[in-house]
Amino acid sequence: MSEWTIGAVLDVIAEVVPDRAITVCGERRRTFAETADRTRRLANYLAANGFGAHQERTALQNWECGQDRVALVMHNDLYADMVVGCLKARTVPVNVNYNYTAREVRELLDYVRPRAVIYHKSLGAKFADVLPPDSADLLLSVDDGSTAPDLPGAVSLDDALAQGNVDQNVTPSPDDLLMVADKTGMANSVEVRVPYLDYRLIEFIETLPPNLRLHGLQGKYLHKKAAEHWLPKKVVHRKKKGFANPVNEWLRGRMRQYIGECLFNKRAALHRYFDEEYIREIVAKHQANQQQYWRHIYLLVSCELWHQAFIPA
Repeated sequence: MSEWTIGAVLDVIAEVVPDRAITVCGERRRTFAETADRTRRLANYLAANGFGAHQERTALQNWECGQDRVALVMHNDLYADMVVGCLKARTVPVNVNYNYTAREVRELLDYVRPRAVIYHKSLGAKFADVLPPDSADLLLSVDDGSTAPDLPGAVSLDDALAQGNVDQNVTPSPDDLLMVADKTGMANSVEVRVPYLDYRLIEFIETLPPNLRLHGLQGKYLHKKAAEHWLPKKVVHRKKKGFANPVNEWLRGRMRQYIGECLFNKRAALHRYFDEEYIREIVAKHQANQQQYWRHIYLLVSCELWHQAFIPA
């Protein structure tokens, strides 16, 4: 195996310990062999229907995606299988949080523009008003015991897997993980850090003596020694710094008037849940620099803006 991908690693493990359980969901236990076969069949089905990578990473700008996206509107059961199956087909699986409102799901799908949606039947019923998105050519329904009807035009996962036994000879790339992490992370407001993707670098690191990989209690020893060739030592070895915004100062300065307009207008939704007089008290104390309440105020403003956007008046 010249290129390490998640799907390839799964297949190698399945060859060695085929009957060992990989996932447990309630009373259902699935083995490595079963999962490897299910992901293979899903990848074959997607590839046979024209899904995959249409432009390689080298031909694209950093913000562009040359692969089909597949939205996953699912509970835990079979979720991991669908992720790996999509990766084997060189599509980008994108998680859709089923705790979102229908409006939030619609906005997410408008951004991602998936060509396929894989959904648990009960969640298909929950989001029937926004599924499928206009961009979708395929709906795959996963049985979760729900009595809800399938969405119009949906194909059952079992039927898709039955049709996916003919291998399509798709060659996955570890670079695909970058697009998966980027699209899935941004879609859910999460900063994702992907692992090293170059297997040659990992093989080289494996040849290094232990005292270089773990140098006493010093973390990132090799990274820092390498960086010393280009950066001053005081930069390389300084303590970690975050990327915090000066919210504290903003609330006393440029955002002072905005805080009043947001939190204390007659239409403010927070008055239904919180004591307005107490909010006025902590805002006044913060702006007078008597106490630090910037976190409280920041969260109250965020909650008010979220409420205005997503909860009907």
